[in-house]
Parts: sequence; structure tokens; C-alpha cells
Amino acid sequence: MKRSINSPSTWTGKDLAGEWQVTLKIDGVRAIWHEELGWQSRANKPLYNIPPWQPGQARDCELYVHSFRDTIIASRTRLPHSNTPSIRQQHLYGLDRLDPRLHYAHVVIIEARTGTGQANTSRRSRNQVLCNATTQ
Repeated sequence: MKRSINSPSTWTGKDLAGEWQVTLKIDGVRAIWHEELGWQSRANKPLYNIPPWQPGQARDCELYVHSFRDTIIASRTRLPHSNTPSIRQQHLYGLDRLDPRLHYAHVVIIEARTGTGQANTSRRSRNQVLCNATTQ
């Protein structure tokens, strides 16, 4: 079964409005659980040595084991050696249900508008944004 995964897009520089979640970016390997195939990369290549998926666990994750290099070695080695880093459940960071360890802030961006729908820039520069951020 082909599952849809969270595919973020690059910010284009246009004004933002609304509610946004700001998350930490970890430099790992995307791991997506497929019922028939197990853990796979975004390119549908098999990933190894990851604990099997369990009910209640995210199916779309970022895998990170100490460093990018260790993550690659751990997830791409078919038969682990004594020096292959171990992958534990705690090395998986859920993306389809955002892992709380990745949560950084909740931001609300407010854009004041005039009656004509134009942004009100009389009191602030065009690039200035009002926001309310909370961090944990």
C-alpha cells in the first residue's frame, strides 16, 4: 500500500499568516513503515536494523542515531557488526504525529488589513511581522 508522507515545501519569501508549528530539524534519514516491506527510505530503498513498527507508533519518522554518519551506517548495514551503531525506538522521531521532542514553538502571525484588503503598513515597515510565539 502506498502511503502519503509529509512533504514540506520551501518557503518562497511570500508573506505568511496563520498558525505555524516551528520544529527542530535533525539531520537523519527519513524512515517510512510499509506493511509489506518494513522500513523504507523516501526513495523506497530498504532500511535495516530499525525496531519493527508497533501499533500507536508513527509510520513516518526521522531516524537519527548520534550523528548523520552513524545513522547512515546503522540503517544501511544489512548485517550489523560489533561497531555498527544500534538503533533503538528512541532514535525514531515521529513526523506524521509530530514527536514532542521536535516541537520548538507555536507561532501565530497576525497581519493587519485595511477595509480594502490591503496590508496596513502605516505603523510598521512592510517586512515587519507581529507574532506571538510560545516555546516549551
